[in-house]
Amino acid sequence: MSSPAIGNRKKWGLFLTNLLLVLACLVAILPIATTVIISFKKQADITRNPPVLFPCDTPQKRFDLSACRWATEGYQRVFAPKPSESSPLGFVLTGKLVRIYIPNTLLYAVSTALLVMIAASLAGFVFSRYHFRGHNALMAAIMAVTGVPTFYQGDSAICVTRPGQLSAARFAGSAIQGEVFRGTSAR
Repeated sequence: MSSPAIGNRKKWGLFLTNLLLVLACLVAILPIATTVIISFKKQADITRNPPVLFPCDTPQKRFDLSACRWATEGYQRVFAPKPSESSPLGFVLTGKLVRIYIPNTLLYAVSTALLVMIAASLAGFVFSRYHFRGHNALMAAIMAVTGVPTFYQGDSAICVTRPGQLSAARFAGSAIQGEVFRGTSAR
């Protein structure tokens, strides 16, 4: 029979694990949140020195909610919607998104994927056919890098799935407890 001290230790361990996961989530979300906030600022507020997170200051106050200067000029420049009678949505996007950004992204994504696929195929061929000095060490390094699950992989979208449990705990929390390596899940 377990003593109450062991039960309290498990509860504190679970609490600390969840607290660390929440802190990791906040750290991971911080760049996304600042990017979204910056996207709604005017150009003058973005390049301002000293920088401010929220453009809600006045000469008299550091923060005045009624004086916020939020703007959508960046989104208007990127999307540039124009009314159109022939479009099923009633507008057509004429901005840089359709003309420049999407084709540029596709070009870089496809060319990078092809180059990585070619390089990986050539490396795989070399590893399968030739044995050279350091072959086993390189193979062990590749297996170590690709075999360890990362915190942000697969099912680890950060959100509360059940009270007191984060979905990221399915990978990170179970790896901390050693359950992943025994072949059981933390559900």
